[in-house]
Amino acid sequence: MVSPNIRVGYVWAEITASEDVVADIKRLLTFRPHGFQFSPAYRSHAWDGKICLVRKPYQKNPRFPSGLLSYVLRRLPDGERIKVQDARLPPERQEYGYPDTPPLKLDPDQLQTVEDALEHKRGVVQYPTGSGKSHIMAEVVRQTSVQTLLLVNKRDLLRQLHETLEKMLRIEVGLLGDSEWQPRAVTVSTFQTLARRLDPESRERRQTEAFLAGFDAVLVDEAHHVEARTFDRVLQAINHAYYRLAFSATPFKAEEKADKGTFLRVVGATGPVIAKLSLSEAIETERIVPADIFLVDYGAEDKPFRNYAHAVEEGIIHNLDREGATVGLAKALPGQTLILVDRTEQGERLASALSCPFAQGSTPTTQRQKLWDSFREGSLKLLVASKIADEGLDLPNIDNLILAGAGRAPHRQIQRIGRGMRAHEGKERVYVFDLVDKGDHLGKHYRRRRRTYKAEPAYSVSEISIAEVQTWTSTR
Repeated sequence: MVSPNIRVGYVWAEITASEDVVADIKRLLTFRPHGFQFSPAYRSHAWDGKICLVRKPYQKNPRFPSGLLSYVLRRLPDGERIKVQDARLPPERQEYGYPDTPPLKLDPDQLQTVEDALEHKRGVVQYPTGSGKSHIMAEVVRQTSVQTLLLVNKRDLLRQLHETLEKMLRIEVGLLGDSEWQPRAVTVSTFQTLARRLDPESRERRQTEAFLAGFDAVLVDEAHHVEARTFDRVLQAINHAYYRLAFSATPFKAEEKADKGTFLRVVGATGPVIAKLSLSEAIETERIVPADIFLVDYGAEDKPFRNYAHAVEEGIIHNLDREGATVGLAKALPGQTLILVDRTEQGERLASALSCPFAQGSTPTTQRQKLWDSFREGSLKLLVASKIADEGLDLPNIDNLILAGAGRAPHRQIQRIGRGMRAHEGKERVYVFDLVDKGDHLGKHYRRRRRTYKAEPAYSVSEISIAEVQTWTSTR
């Protein structure tokens, strides 16, 4: 009988065990991805809709993503009998010219999280938006002092994190993306830039693979995006990173049972959750403020739609009652207001009606930066933004947040509300407004959003009519 053994590498864990043990591991690491039932391959019976993360390279033992080691051992029958061999080598600490300054000033919970990260070497840090993830990243970089790559999924986050790290660490930080290729010992990059260079048809593929193999640590921001194949391919190419850490307010989008695929992919790429801070705990640190959420009944009709596309077109984009309610609310609210939308046409219509700017993906980076800066400085009181503002963007002086885009994904709503919960001088709470949608699809999505809001103890949720909104805004 083969003695069960797992040899853990930087990216993969290799299995030497009986066929029964391998079969058990395959069962644990098999899932059906979201939307599998719509796949042409599934519909034609060419695929059973399942994905298994156990791979068997040619003439080699089967293997699985090494971040899933503890997940497998805990759930595998007689998992404690399996011998684990760690084949990874700790990197040597290098000096990158850090000034002789004391550690960054962090709160006790942040310091503990840094300690956890250094102890576990890999895993997920689940921290609410605005609670200081970038500060934790910077201190991890400072204390490990190895070749480090930090990955983000948006150009705005690229510039923001680059600026934050240079300010905190007082070193030159590399920048890859947004037409820049300036690598350093500590470098911030977009996933997309590296994915393009790793494409099999790219002339830069081999050079990029060698470049990525030189990093001893990889830190991933907004880690729930790791489930995307292109992002996963980038992380696999960083094949000698001893430290592999992921940061997100909502790393798995939903509970494991509801979205096993995202859970397994994120944990597989980095590791299990090693530190977690709830919204209520983050509010106690005073780094973020509470959120008062108002569900505004604007009088939507409970009517059927042909399909989801028709519901979006007629119920969201060209719904004059909904648009009028959003515009009226934005004009009545005192303070600074950010309106978030999902679709470009809706954003353009609202921005036109409100005579304010609309920040979207096609807006040049320099122009978007000017808009963000104007909003932070207070000279811009009203701004409409697309999904580019959903994650990571630092706009602490938001007084009011209008979620005009609808949608159903709980993790996205939490991320959006987090935009407004960042603490700011004189700010005691943020006011969030969502619209009560009805009818096929939209009504179902609204009810899911409402359940998400009411399930979070840090949110105060009220259902309110348009007339009550007008009375409420007049008293502020």
